[in-house]
Amino acid sequence: METEAIAKLRVSRHYYRFPKSVIARFTFKRTLKSASIWAVIFGMYMAEKTLAYAKAYPTHASRLKIASSFSNNVGLKILLGQPHHLDTVSGFANWNTLGLLSIISSIWAFLLATRYFRGEEENDRTEILLSGQTTKTQATVNTLKGLFGSIFVLFLVTCILFIALGSNKNLNFSAGSSAFFALACISGAAIFMPIGALTSQLMQSRTKATGLAVGIFAVFFLLRAVADITTLHWLSDLTPFGWIEKLNPLFSSKPLWLLPIFGFSLATCTLCVYLAGKRDLGTGIIKPKDHARANSRFLNGTLGSAFRLNGMVGLAWLVGVFLVSGFYGLLTKSAAQAFSGTHGIQNAIDKLERTSRIQAATLYMGIVFFLMMSLIMAYVANQNNKIREEEANGYLDNFLVRPLSRTKWLNSHVLYILLSSLAMCPLVFVGVFIGQASQHNGVGQGILFESSINMLAPVLFVLGLGVFIFGLKPRLTSFVSYGYIGWSFLIFMIGSGLNLNHWLLDTSVLHQVTLSPATKPNWSVDILIVVVSLALYLIGLIAFKTRDIETD
Repeated sequence: METEAIAKLRVSRHYYRFPKSVIARFTFKRTLKSASIWAVIFGMYMAEKTLAYAKAYPTHASRLKIASSFSNNVGLKILLGQPHHLDTVSGFANWNTLGLLSIISSIWAFLLATRYFRGEEENDRTEILLSGQTTKTQATVNTLKGLFGSIFVLFLVTCILFIALGSNKNLNFSAGSSAFFALACISGAAIFMPIGALTSQLMQSRTKATGLAVGIFAVFFLLRAVADITTLHWLSDLTPFGWIEKLNPLFSSKPLWLLPIFGFSLATCTLCVYLAGKRDLGTGIIKPKDHARANSRFLNGTLGSAFRLNGMVGLAWLVGVFLVSGFYGLLTKSAAQAFSGTHGIQNAIDKLERTSRIQAATLYMGIVFFLMMSLIMAYVANQNNKIREEEANGYLDNFLVRPLSRTKWLNSHVLYILLSSLAMCPLVFVGVFIGQASQHNGVGQGILFESSINMLAPVLFVLGLGVFIFGLKPRLTSFVSYGYIGWSFLIFMIGSGLNLNHWLLDTSVLHQVTLSPATKPNWSVDILIVVVSLALYLIGLIAFKTRDIETD
């Protein structure tokens, strides 16, 4: 007995050898999977873009032509930055991949930070962790360590994939250049993760912390965009996106610009840790009003309560969708000029859609409606997660203690999501039409409205899939909703460059719908997708009625 007790004691001592780093290990383990998945996506995107470019434009003359088309496109400069050496594979990869991946890694990082700082605090998990051998300051430091550990994994896996890809004879990137390129692509995460942590100390809710982080992200992005499309090039020295752009990892590398990136990240982390020790748990440095007027509007029913809880978020999405659509519409003329002189893009779309050559303006419009469709699908996934959060946080219990059925509660939330999604599709039509109205590209109102209706099928599928998962496995609602959108987008993007099996392609709902108005909508396929979505919704509704309520 004594020997057994000693053995158990040794196991316990081994397991709790570093109790003060429990939070860091906990955060790292929970974010490791996300970092690994995004690293693989980065590698696949890099492979698809660079290999397709090298294959489509094998000669220097063809690359010069595509370089002249892209270098004069204001819209692409705003999104991806100032292009350099587009007549080379390294220059194209640097411009096309670095700009987009740095944006994605930045968004991923600050969303992750607000979740594990302010989100964990809202769910009362931080209070449990602080009951151990730690303080608010130490807990903040350990959470930062865990998040930076995941960023390191993101870099490590991305680096390995980029080095393996760079050894391809069509690319021929050195191992050092590929590793530095991977570092540049994830440097946005190293900057914006501390920003998300800082806004979590400033604001009193995760929603407000995320909103402030989005605002900071937008300011930095716009500064870089203005610097690239105007003569105010010095503005790029004031924004992290400008520092990342100046790294030039695959040609004329400038590692010196890592210094402001490292310094900014270190300063933000230091300020975050300092503020964490100055505030009370559950509060923010920026405190709201102590008193607010009672407001019971829209609380007399389940649909009204759904609107009350999510109305401001939905309104922000509606305004954002309209503005983004109008912005894309304004770029129609310049984008169409680039597409009309780019045979590689036209051939890729022709292969993807199995059609003959199509007008450059409608080709561009097809891509715009595809992007907006993906954006609205992301909104639906977000709302699916909101339904799950109401159950997980115990809000649903407050409704079910009254004479209210589960069916009515869920149907009200689904109806709210449906109405807001239906409103977004016409807004895309209006925004695009107004934006391109002065361009005189010959794209009529009818075909644009038809394209907006074509977007509904995949949007409804994500809604039906979300309810289906919520009914059967509620804890997987967010993961499956967002994961399926990412999978569909990835399959669609790489499907034109790789000879994938048609069964694999069919798993992507984005592959099922056509790029209207570039090609005519396939209404029979759209109707089939809607029918499948309705079936998934009904199965999820029935499962929700019979299962137990599951909180976190």
